[in-house]
Amino acid sequence: FIRMGDYLIFGILIILLMLSTKQIMAALICTLVFVAIVMLVLKGRKAKVENTTCTLYEKKAVYKTKDKEKVIEYKDIKDIGYYQTFSQKIFNIGDIRIYPDSGILITAAINMTNVRNVKEEYEKVKEIIQKQIVENR
Repeated sequence: FIRMGDYLIFGILIILLMLSTKQIMAALICTLVFVAIVMLVLKGRKAKVENTTCTLYEKKAVYKTKDKEKVIEYKDIKDIGYYQTFSQKIFNIGDIRIYPDSGILITAAINMTNVRNVKEEYEKVKEIIQKQIVENR
């Protein structure tokens, strides 16, 4: 999956290429279209994030978005990890994923996207989940 930062880098490279070949009008139009698209995407993502929570309870993790809810009990967790694209590394953000032991991993997993200070937050989440797994055995 390509993230927003990757699109930004790609768009900037295209604009720089047009400027270097002296296609000023095309670069200006491309810049305006690019900025408009980025603004629309960011507005949509902001609305989604504002309605998203992940709560770690005593026996389960609950991930809620505007239109769905995922619940994974700690005893059913197979793995937890964090991932970063190139552009996410630049901005010190990333994704934390909690994978269940059963089900289709892509659709059943909890995927927290664009988490700030992802390494530190991942360690906190991992510690809480591992502690709860041990306590609930």
